[in-house]
Parts: sequence; C-alpha cells; structure tokens
Amino acid sequence: MSLTVSDMHTRAKYLISGIGPGSSSGVGRLMQFLVPEYISNGFVVLNPSPQKSLRTYLSSKQYIQLSYELVIRFFDYILFVFRCLAVFRRDILLLHPQTIGYPLFIYLVLFNNPTVYLMDNSFFCIRSYNYHPIRKTECLDCLQSFKPDSSCFPFPNRTPRWLNIAYLQIFKLLSFRIHFQAQTKLQAELVCTHFGKSSSVSVVGLPYVEEIFRQPPPQYLVGQTESFDIVFHGASTGPKGFFYAIELAEYLPNIKFLIPDHASNVRHLTNSEPPPNVSCIPMTWETGLKNYVASAKLVLHPSLWSAPIEGALIKSSALNPNIATVISSYGYESEISTIVNHIRLSRDVFTASRQLSAYFS
Repeated sequence: MSLTVSDMHTRAKYLISGIGPGSSSGVGRLMQFLVPEYISNGFVVLNPSPQKSLRTYLSSKQYIQLSYELVIRFFDYILFVFRCLAVFRRDILLLHPQTIGYPLFIYLVLFNNPTVYLMDNSFFCIRSYNYHPIRKTECLDCLQSFKPDSSCFPFPNRTPRWLNIAYLQIFKLLSFRIHFQAQTKLQAELVCTHFGKSSSVSVVGLPYVEEIFRQPPPQYLVGQTESFDIVFHGASTGPKGFFYAIELAEYLPNIKFLIPDHASNVRHLTNSEPPPNVSCIPMTWETGLKNYVASAKLVLHPSLWSAPIEGALIKSSALNPNIATVISSYGYESEISTIVNHIRLSRDVFTASRQLSAYFS
C-alpha cells in the first residue's frame, strides 16, 4: 500500500516537511512524488526552500557565497516557522521531525491532529539510523528507554545530545496524540515496542515503489567496458554498510567489487588505499550505476540498521535477481519478497565472505 490521500481518509489538510522536493535525500524524493498529488487535492504544503550544498562552497573556497547561503537559510527557516505556527487545530501530515525542528514539531503535535510518516528511526534513535558506531551493527539500545552510547551524536542536526534526548522524551510523552504511518510491518512493531502496544499505527509502504518497477531496463552506456562480480549499491556511510563492503572485499581478493564513489573519498573514509580488487568509480543511478547494477553478478545492499524500505534496494531488485543483504532484526531486508535470489549475509564479515565464496564457486 502506498502513502496517498486516500490513506489519510482525507483528514490531512497540511503536508509539512523539514525537507522540500528537489533534494537528493529520501525525504526530498518522497516530497517530489507527494507534493503534486496533495496540492491537486487542495492541501497546503509547507517546507523550507531547496538548499544549496555548503560543502560545495567550502571545497571551492567560495566563502562569500557560503555566508550568503547561510543567511538565506536562516531567514527561509524563520519564514517556515511562522507559516507553521499559523497552523492550528488542523489535520496535518508531518515528515522528518528532525529537520522541521523538534520545538516546532512539538507545537504542531500539541495543537493539531497529527499524523507522522516515518522515514527513519529517529523516534527512538538520536542518530536517526540506529547503527551502533562502535559495534557496527543494528542497535536497539534506546528502544523503550534512551541510553545512547557515548559515541552517539544527533544526526542530521547538530543538536546537543542531552537536548535531543529531551526532545525525544517529550515526543514519547505526546505519542498518544499521534497516528503513525510506518513503511513496513517491522517498523510498525518498533513503534509499538517503543511507544506502547496501544499506539495508533498503520503500514502504508513507500509511495514511489510501483514507479520503480515500471522503469524501462537500462541501455548499455558508452564507456562501460566491464561488469563486476559485486556492485555495492549504497552511500559511503557506516549505516549503509560501506565499511562492511570494503572489509568483505579484503576477504575476497579474487572477486571484483565496484564502489560508486571517488577513490579519494574512499581513502579519506578508510585511511587506507582501497583493496586492489575494488574499483572506485564516482557515479549516480542516472549516470551509470543503473547499468552496472543490472549487469552485476551480485548486488550488495549491506545496510546495518533497522532500515525501512530503501529505494536503492527496490531499484536493484527490479533490475537484478541476485541481491545480498545483511541479516537484521527489524530491517526491510527480512520482509521483502520481490528478490528472486536473496542472499542474507551474516553480520560477521568473515562468515559472510565464506558465504560469498561458496556462491561464486
């Protein structure tokens, strides 16, 4: 089931998100899909304006443009806040509380009839992605009660730890007022475990999944001279399994891996050269990754958190029948049924390497 106007039973009159359409993030892509539908049905959509990358300005030393962008962001967010404060006793659908800002989010929950669509697990994890930075595994330490490891810090906003925890405690206290929309059955189970069995929650999926499966197969790209044994399809971050993939490649020297990122960034993240069997080619889905995923012997999606529906996993399974994920307790990888040949790898990288050795033998 997709998140549509009918799923809201026409209750929502406002769609409010801390990230607008056009962003490359998952929230941005979702908003790109939802906004036209909701506006056409008479809903008011509130979100900050699209933002330019600060990293681009920093890397090119464009400090004046950087300062200008920061000023624009500040006043744009102030305008967003004032527009939200005018929403009172209305039916509202909220996306991404972290970027809405928790004080504003709490106000909207207190004085309106709120539905919250869950993009991640920020309702119990200050990191949003419940990945333990030391154990490097799916983490449920803060489910029911907040006791984050000293190595955990709020993401994506740089809120002080104690303040973010305080916001989440208030969020929990107010949860009886909220109807939650989860992407998967297991995410709904997390909601009930954290907020209580009486929580109001429905499973609505991810709206643009059907669109992914209607995409035409990729055409061979000029410049694509080879295919790879394993293509890593994910961001170069711990929760997405980037370090897991690199370590896996070290255990499998005769297997050719593709990492869709700059070699310089891989070196920066790992403090070492990529293994010789790893090719680092920067690309996006649109600029070549789609083709490499389709031609790979195996596509690797080693998310190490309780990931709900991930667009990357859906896109890969639509083009390639051979997908490997890492076993999780609450991730969508344990629910998905569209993968023809689904290899669920051990959380232990060495054991996973033995599984893949057997697969390629």
